[in-house]
Amino acid sequence: MIIDDAIVAAFRTARPRDGYVVTDVLAEDGVLSVTCTDGTSSARLRVGLPSSGAPQWWLYMPAEDATDWVGQFLIWTDEEVQTSGLGPSRVRVDVDGVSHVIAENYGWRVTDPVEHARLHALAGPYGWHDVGRPEHDVLRGTSSSSTGNLPGHG
Repeated sequence: MIIDDAIVAAFRTARPRDGYVVTDVLAEDGVLSVTCTDGTSSARLRVGLPSSGAPQWWLYMPAEDATDWVGQFLIWTDEEVQTSGLGPSRVRVDVDGVSHVIAENYGWRVTDPVEHARLHALAGPYGWHDVGRPEHDVLRGTSSSSTGNLPGHG
């Protein structure tokens, strides 16, 4: 299993993003927190790390190491930011005065409830590529549902 500290270290060496920055990278209790800012808008994002057992929805193939995990996570983040993910099309939740977007199996939760339901059903419990299964599920052949990443959302 890829360890949390290795993922945080890999963020420090990740290439700069096109059109936005990722800052305030923290890992605590199996949860990764990052801030994405595009110059006019920003949002905090929290996702479960492999150690948490949470689905890894952004993975399109099993990650070889922490650098690969971060690379796949940033591709997923690129797609979200570049499709207005920091704008009003995404649900925002205020946590201790900080605006958060909510990770879902299809990306960042959209504000349209019909579109959210459609995308959620299409993506399936482990994301679009069905490789984001928690390691314990793969080893045991079991399944799990979304664990949620924010208080009151899961």
